[in-house]
Amino acid sequence: MIGFGSTPFGGAPFGAPALDVSAPPVNRLTSSRGIDGMSRKYVINDEGGFVAMDDVAQRVMLLLAFGVTQPATITPESKAALATQIRAALAVLTVGREPTIKILTLDVVDDGRDGLNPRLSYRNLLTGTLQTTS
Repeated sequence: MIGFGSTPFGGAPFGAPALDVSAPPVNRLTSSRGIDGMSRKYVINDEGGFVAMDDVAQRVMLLLAFGVTQPATITPESKAALATQIRAALAVLTVGREPTIKILTLDVVDDGRDGLNPRLSYRNLLTGTLQTTS
């Protein structure tokens, strides 16, 4: 249908609607998909959709998954080295003018099976919530 329409800033050909300037930016991430740390797969709900996960929690999980490697042997030195790797991987979230998280506790323990298990407790400074991951 050809016609002439009006918009808040004047006329528009063919009756094109006005742009919604109050819409959120397209590139903003509003929710993250939940990831199971053991299987490293997305968590699916009963309806077949993805379970949501806190954005900061997902970022912490991915930084640890890709920025930290298990040592070949389990010694006190390797435990300390793993804790140093974890702090270095999370530095992007903990330093700067506006840090995203504050590390409360970081324990590296022998899991008795196949390696070291880090247990991290941190405060999400964006939401004020306490979160724990291992």
